[in-house]
Amino acid sequence: MKKWIKKAGILTAGASLLATTVFTTPLAFAETRLNAFSQQNGQLEPWNAPINQNERQQSALSEDELVINYTKPLSSAQYRMAGGTLIKQFSDLHFAVVKIGIKQKLSYAIDNYRKFTNVLSVTPSAYYQPLALEDPKASEQYQNDLLHLSAAQALTGKYPVTVAVIDQGIDMNHPDLKGRLLPGYNSVTPMNQGSPDFHGTHVAGILAADKGNGIGGYGVNPKAKILPIDVFDRNSQGASDYSIAQGILYAVQKGAKIINMSLGSSMPSPLIEEAIKKALDKNVTVVAAAGNTGDDTPSYPAAYEGVISVGSVNQEKKLSDFSTFGPSIDVVAPGEGIYSTIYEYERKSSFRRMSGTSMATPMVAGTASLLLSKYPNLTPYQIEYILEHTAEDLGDKGFDVKYGNGLINPLNAMKFDVKKIPSIVKPAWTEKEQLASAEKVVLEENNSFSGSITKPFAEKWYETEVKKGDNIQFVLDGASKFDYKLMLQLLSPDQKVHMDVNKVREGKKEGKLFEAPFSGTLLFGVKDVNDHYDDSSKSLSKFTLTTQKMNTAPEDESTIINPVQLEFPYQNTEQHFTLTGAGGDDDYYRFSVKEKQAVKINLSAIPGVDTSLGVYTADQFFPQDIDKMSSEDKQAVMDRLVAGTDEIDPVFYANKGGYSEGESLTFSADPDVSYIVKVSNKVENNSGVIDYYQNSGQMTNDQQPEPSILPYQLEITGKVFPADEDTLPMNSPDDGSKAAPAPQNTMDPQDPSLKIVDQNDYIQSIKDGARSYDIGATADGFLQSTDDEDWFAVTPKSSGVYSFNFSEKGNSVPDSEVYRIAEDKDSQGKPLSYLAQIGTNAQYNTY
Repeated sequence: MKKWIKKAGILTAGASLLATTVFTTPLAFAETRLNAFSQQNGQLEPWNAPINQNERQQSALSEDELVINYTKPLSSAQYRMAGGTLIKQFSDLHFAVVKIGIKQKLSYAIDNYRKFTNVLSVTPSAYYQPLALEDPKASEQYQNDLLHLSAAQALTGKYPVTVAVIDQGIDMNHPDLKGRLLPGYNSVTPMNQGSPDFHGTHVAGILAADKGNGIGGYGVNPKAKILPIDVFDRNSQGASDYSIAQGILYAVQKGAKIINMSLGSSMPSPLIEEAIKKALDKNVTVVAAAGNTGDDTPSYPAAYEGVISVGSVNQEKKLSDFSTFGPSIDVVAPGEGIYSTIYEYERKSSFRRMSGTSMATPMVAGTASLLLSKYPNLTPYQIEYILEHTAEDLGDKGFDVKYGNGLINPLNAMKFDVKKIPSIVKPAWTEKEQLASAEKVVLEENNSFSGSITKPFAEKWYETEVKKGDNIQFVLDGASKFDYKLMLQLLSPDQKVHMDVNKVREGKKEGKLFEAPFSGTLLFGVKDVNDHYDDSSKSLSKFTLTTQKMNTAPEDESTIINPVQLEFPYQNTEQHFTLTGAGGDDDYYRFSVKEKQAVKINLSAIPGVDTSLGVYTADQFFPQDIDKMSSEDKQAVMDRLVAGTDEIDPVFYANKGGYSEGESLTFSADPDVSYIVKVSNKVENNSGVIDYYQNSGQMTNDQQPEPSILPYQLEITGKVFPADEDTLPMNSPDDGSKAAPAPQNTMDPQDPSLKIVDQNDYIQSIKDGARSYDIGATADGFLQSTDDEDWFAVTPKSSGVYSFNFSEKGNSVPDSEVYRIAEDKDSQGKPLSYLAQIGTNAQYNTY
């Protein structure tokens, strides 16, 4: 595996710089043939310390294990053909886990499995981390007074409640947990007991540490039984999604009524999502930590529908600076400086103060267990309703994206009259309820419907009649801090079709092109995914649902054989193109430029569609003798090159945007070259790459291309750059002349960490080519190609700390390094010069 770093705008000392490019993405960052599974910087660490946003993802996905969602179990022959070995099967959930022998072939194995007709989706196994922040200071449990726990515990009922703690292993010998723990389970190695560890033990103590035994503190519900489920087995990389799913199924099987998951990942897992659905169907309440990102990045499983997502507040009831927030947050609980039981490798059973949404989560799970001890027949949705409606409102009045519905209040929850729970508090309305509440409408060519969600678990339904083959394009747009989903039900006397459309989060539009497979009654409805609402006079939870009806979908506008010929620059303001067709659609455009320049392609967003951009050269597709071929032969050749056995890779490719997001791509175009641009809605494996990190929407269990009759906008513009300012680097000229040899690197005998360039003439070329720069001045320039480097030279007049600042102004900041030119002697005593790095803003990418 080779590590490289792009050098751009490199300096020999510091001051203030202005980096200028024509486009928002400099040429040095054009996306081309990147290995999506290893290109991410840093590593997703256990959240026991604040982490850098860029350091979350490297180990969030397995490099050699795949999770397959199937309609029918795969045969052993299929596993062999695709290149994987079955290691675990979830027959009830229709999932299988396979291991790939050669990590470098992971993307190709994904592509192979996806070709089987009985496979719905293929994704790498996702790793999950415990979500805690350590604080070594021990203190008293301030949450006891803040939440009035003693008073709430006095109202505990007589019914036993088992809470599954899916986490690290728990210290089974801890004196403050004795009598609270049931026999444990290790879902990683079921033949072994769970491996006791600090995080799981701390969570268990917050939830159910014994009370009145003269040891440590006490838990939220000291009478609860804990079912320890170890999904980590002390694996520092994290817990796999399939071990967590196995733990969820085990908890359900063993009769747990509540599942606590103080863990999470930025990567969704369809396997965990299905296991959670199974738990909810069995009347098991699921509580999960919202995450410790300090922003609105969704964390799974907390962000899944039906899960009670818990944020963290401090002793002053202020949102913890590490707490994740957003529309999926349901409630908050104390999560800073929580004193509880712990297992330490040297001291064994002990106590410590820790912080994190991991610590807030068992506060909520413990409160739920108090409720079930008194009212054992409460459903997960009724428990959530009570917790939210008895919570102390914090932040903006009513629901808000920082505190959710507020700080849990166990005492008020235990006092709540369960007879006042509305009948609509349930996972979904019945068909009879949907029909009874639906507003009857007639769909014309264009319609628009508006509404508000003013009650918990509310659904807004509409009813119309459709004929077989009708195409109806839905677009759902809602208030910025609420996350809505679209629900569709097609009914006839002998057939039914049901689907939920929930591709995007708040602030983005849901979209769905629905083609009626038979004539009947179509019900379409809107619901808040997290069952949030606004019943204030402002009625902030508003949505608009628009529909377009067509008898038939538009025909394909272009093919690879007949691409749209562009006049450069181009914008399709007068032409309307769509991505339609059940198997996905590719639209092709052809253009050339008259002189070398930077080209930027902008593709607008299409609600409900995940698009991609690919750029090819025409000679990749069209052989020299293509004009002599028959139309049938031409089509056969194109089919193989576009999607068949000889499928070619694009020169440049972009698929960072997810559903309902556009795409942008920048590259350097040469004259006399004919370029082909492909706009697609297909799930593709270009260059052996599926970029889950850039586009986590590819981790969903619905990976079929989404068609749309909504036209997209395509804009292709260019900019001719001036000549290179410093003619550097010498070894990658743009004029086609022979490149100078790249310098060979040796090690500095006095400091092996410094890079020595043993060609003194190379150092001299940098000295001669670098532009002069004065401290405090402003400099600018262009990165004319993906290999361009701009060098500046400055000699500080005094020692000090120097800061190099780039003004973004809509442009991306280039990677930059600061060197000093050092002089020394080699082993034969000859003078040598080398570059000794002082600092950099660049990050290393592993390929």
